[in-house]
Amino acid sequence: KGKGKGKEKGKGKKGKSVNTLSQQQPPEPSGVPTAAVLEEASGELGELWMFATEEDHVGRTEEEQDVLDLTLDSACFDHAAGPEFLPQVPLESCAQRVVKVATGDQVRHYGCKTVSFNILAKDGQPTDIYISVRFEILDIRRPLLSVARLVEKNFAVFLTNAHSCVSRFGRRAPVHKDGQMFIMKARWLPRGHPTAWLAPLGEASDGPAEPTVRPGLPSQGEGAVAGSPGTTEEEDHPAEGLEEPAEAIVPRGRRAPLVPSLREVEEHERTHLPYRAWCGACVRGRAKIKPHLRLETEVEITPVVQIDYQYPLAMEGPRGLSICHQATGFGASTLITIKGPTDLFSIKFCVIFLDGLGFDPVMLQCDPEAAVMEFSRAVARRYAGQVQLRQTAVASHASNGSVERFHQSSQAMARTLVAFAEERYQIALGPGDPLVAWAIRHGAWLYSRYQIHDSGATSYRMLKKIDYHGEVFCFAECVWFREEARRRLKALPEWTTGVWVGKSMASEEHLLMTEAGLIRTRTARRRPQGQQFQKE
Repeated sequence: KGKGKGKEKGKGKKGKSVNTLSQQQPPEPSGVPTAAVLEEASGELGELWMFATEEDHVGRTEEEQDVLDLTLDSACFDHAAGPEFLPQVPLESCAQRVVKVATGDQVRHYGCKTVSFNILAKDGQPTDIYISVRFEILDIRRPLLSVARLVEKNFAVFLTNAHSCVSRFGRRAPVHKDGQMFIMKARWLPRGHPTAWLAPLGEASDGPAEPTVRPGLPSQGEGAVAGSPGTTEEEDHPAEGLEEPAEAIVPRGRRAPLVPSLREVEEHERTHLPYRAWCGACVRGRAKIKPHLRLETEVEITPVVQIDYQYPLAMEGPRGLSICHQATGFGASTLITIKGPTDLFSIKFCVIFLDGLGFDPVMLQCDPEAAVMEFSRAVARRYAGQVQLRQTAVASHASNGSVERFHQSSQAMARTLVAFAEERYQIALGPGDPLVAWAIRHGAWLYSRYQIHDSGATSYRMLKKIDYHGEVFCFAECVWFREEARRRLKALPEWTTGVWVGKSMASEEHLLMTEAGLIRTRTARRRPQGQQFQKE
């Protein structure tokens, strides 16, 4: 705020008090009665200005001085600029306002200026977007665009580290981050300059004013989108004396997904959560026709865990099994060899899942199918805790709604992972491929730990009260892993390569497919880019 090391309080770079700005008279434009306006203005300038300095325009060419940085400000009551802002634009008299800053000091209000701009890209190149802005002229250094005023005029303001813009009627004016500020670069347009119009960025709030029609420019009231329905190419540039056409209703459509950065792609490919429209694997595996509504869960006394069989690939493909905690949606899926209590692998799989939940007692719920009922009894006998069995009514799929929804989500994740592996290796995977079986298991594992639900938390967090922070790799990625000494000769290298297919539910070990079979290991490392997805 004008303070710096070695300078007196309230002084700028040259040691000159910034309070002297309020004593300077603004440029006297011809034909505008600014003297009366200045006599009515009152108040003193506090220690407020931290933006521009007196050297801002030193050494700039005449063309460069027409290029301005408009700073977006969420605290400013209206679009504002200083008395030295574009002196070639006449100052308009308007109702005086009492304007105060956060310190409570009052600043001088001189009047208004209505200015037209061509929005520039970050590299300074012109775009096809033109705006008209009415600025309140105050004792400030840098022109400000009020975010509140933009939102009031139905503009959408997006401010992020990567992609920022001000949008209206489907057209986007680019915004660039400069340090801690968001800047819109613009070039001042003299009167009569032909434009293709976006829309004004705000109007005076003191009541309707007489429309000002300029040659080649729309009026300073509400603007219209160039090329909108009901206009011709000639109407995009109205002739002198004609009103700008009224705004048209914009048809509903879908926006194209934004292009992500390389880092965003790399982070997303590890889990493919959440769903991203720019990810081809997500679209192929998980895109839906329309969203499904989530039912409210009941408050449970005894924790309920639902079990059900599924066909994760197709009705003619191998069968699968899902087990899901009803209250949190935390679950797991796997392929099975046979239905019923003789499948010892699936029984052990469910027992490990129940051990991870830690509930005692717990209620196992299934549908009335004989195979799944006998399977549930076998799980109850193997589980160390107390288990209560409950079956739903005949043909009442909604009673097992949690596991049914988990079927859909885990199957979609599995399709996504299969599509991702096919894209990376340029192969077609069939139902009997080992990668497909691991995709079904790992898809459910990812969904339970990384998908954020309507409650604002993942299933893992709702169950464990903390987020999952374990290390993961991209599905089917070739990684280095450290082979245990008992599985190799001591003279051989400790590190070798394998295909990463997930993590163990019980021990958090990495699971890798190798020529010697499935390997579990605690330590794995990524390979360089270009070597992460090799068929050899």
